[in-house]
Amino acid sequence: MQELNVAFDLFDKGEFQEAEEIYLSCLRSIPDKTSTSYKAALNGLGYVKSFQGQFGKAAAYYQELLEISKRESNLKEEAMALHQLGMVERMAGNYQRATDFFTAEGEIWTRHFPDFYVGFAANFYERGSIAIKEKKYTEATILLNQSLEYAVLAESLVAQGCAYRGMGELGVATSNFNEAENAFQKALSAFKEAEDRVAVEEIQRLLELHGDAVSKEGEV
Repeated sequence: MQELNVAFDLFDKGEFQEAEEIYLSCLRSIPDKTSTSYKAALNGLGYVKSFQGQFGKAAAYYQELLEISKRESNLKEEAMALHQLGMVERMAGNYQRATDFFTAEGEIWTRHFPDFYVGFAANFYERGSIAIKEKKYTEATILLNQSLEYAVLAESLVAQGCAYRGMGELGVATSNFNEAENAFQKALSAFKEAEDRVAVEEIQRLLELHGDAVSKEGEV
């Protein structure tokens, strides 16, 4: 559906309310509640509500996706829905619930899709991000390195950029600012090559935010 592309573009520009209205219109107009378009609208609404900070509503949309995937016995889509639920809980600061979702997701990849490298990359990235929040820095290092390894195997520039961004955030959390800058620069390069404008802008903000700390570390 063309409307879904329009909604995604609006979301990408940060125009969440407008995107939400189109996604909701799509849900109402799609008769087949198991169609690809219906699922895409649910997924889009989940992202919109997540970025609006309305985590309960976001989780409800992803829970519906999870239930559809289970009814269809579609393990790959089930894992993806679990991932999205984990993302919402991580954004909400519910780290144990997020970890439970990511663990369940990872088990599906391991048992049924061992060659789905991008799935592993995203899973390890999210778990690494949680480890940083919980100040488990050794664990975070291991998880983010695993994320990068799978991202390279997947030949996914976006996944590589995410892994490097996580490493940059780890460097900031541990006051290793030169390491953080190096990781952020690698993330920036990957996102630029992937033409991911939003991710590029985010990394540029992080570099500006922590630039002074990098300079001071170099003076020591």
